[in-house]
Amino acid sequence: LAYNYREGRYDDRNEWASRLSAEAYQRLVECDMVYDPEYPTSK
Repeated sequence: LAYNYREGRYDDRNEWASRLSAEAYQRLVECDMVYDPEYPTSK
């Protein structure tokens, strides 16, 4: 969900869940709790 939300590919019915997962995953990447060099954090 996080990847798809960042790329703008999500179902409108799942927007809330997609946005929430993107925010949570981005925070994990920023805090170095998850290493994912391909995750776009600049949006």
